[in-house]
Amino acid sequence: MTGEIIYWVDAADVIIAVNEEFSVSRAQHFGNGEDVIGKSLWDFVRGRDTRHLYQLILKKARQTSRALTFAVRCDGPNIRRFTEMTVQQAAAGSVQFSHHTVREESRPLPYTPDEQSSKPGPMVTICSWCLRVELDKKRWAEIEEGAASLGLLNGPPPQFSHAICSDCFAQAEQEIG
Repeated sequence: MTGEIIYWVDAADVIIAVNEEFSVSRAQHFGNGEDVIGKSLWDFVRGRDTRHLYQLILKKARQTSRALTFAVRCDGPNIRRFTEMTVQQAAAGSVQFSHHTVREESRPLPYTPDEQSSKPGPMVTICSWCLRVELDKKRWAEIEEGAASLGLLNGPPPQFSHAICSDCFAQAEQEIG
């Protein structure tokens, strides 16, 4: 497990600082840990529903001194990572985001990508918070069940679009108040 990952955004939602754990984690996955400083938070938040929810969270965090805490998944290909994200007001309209790992679970790879395929795989919608897969407009499932149900286990790897499932949205709205 990693330590707490922290980053700050200013009043214009530009990332102004990150802690060492953030830099180390980002470098492991993307090659550079501090390349986000000076960029808009919105460059990294995908999906209309996810953006809307983050906008509500930022607005509430700036209006109150109470920290807001949310359960968020941050999985890897062979690991389920359950985290808590805490969002709180900082100086001069800035906001601090903190992520810490609550627990991790090993899992087998949900699919074996077809390395030979040059065509894109199917588009699959996943929840940005719990990482469940949308099976239809009313049902969401863990990635393994979704991959099997949607026939994603063979062929080119899927492309992902992001949304917020109704369960996660309702939980977040409740925390925001």
